[in-house]
Amino acid sequence: MAKEIKTKQGYTVLKVSIDDIVSWGGIGICDSCNTTMMQGYLIYVLNACYCGECFSRWDSEAKFYKEDLAVEQRIKSFYSKYVKLESEENEQ
Repeated sequence: MAKEIKTKQGYTVLKVSIDDIVSWGGIGICDSCNTTMMQGYLIYVLNACYCGECFSRWDSEAKFYKEDLAVEQRIKSFYSKYVKLESEENEQ
């Protein structure tokens, strides 16, 4: 079950399960440290899925650039074809 969250800087990230990751063709490997994960954080602006530890590190170090919001929206639109958000699942 996927859920959108906001980072400390203001980026949107999707917290996802392994089922969500597999739905877009992923295999549950962190794009930062290469460990396996049963849930992850799809960071739209990076087009990458991180484990909890790597996401926390990135969230504490990332800098916000408003120019990135167009990229974030484009990547978010792509993944929305594969992953249903928690609130969308509850409506059905």
